Amino acid sequence: MHIIGKRADGYLLECNCRGHRRNFVVKTLGLEVRCPTCGRRECALDLTTSYVFMQRASRIGQQRPKVTAPALNPVDVANDYVYMRRIANHCA
Repeated sequence: MHIIGKRADGYLLECNCRGHRRNFVVKTLGLEVRCPTCGRRECALDLTTSYVFMQRASRIGQQRPKVTAPALNPVDVANDYVYMRRIANHCA
């Protein structure tokens, strides 16, 4: 799944669900984005980050950069998880 672009009514996304490319629009990007066809969920931060990298690469004339996650400290991951759960519980 990836962001294709920004539109007046929201963000246009594309999901490669069930072997077919499906486009859909979401009004806002929350913590995660869910495909209405297959139910696949993606973190909105990851989608936005890859979109920004692709936009920058296209301006420079390069190919898409490969995005890799840095090595994570388990303590930081646990703290981030607790923080995100607090936000999710507060929003629910």
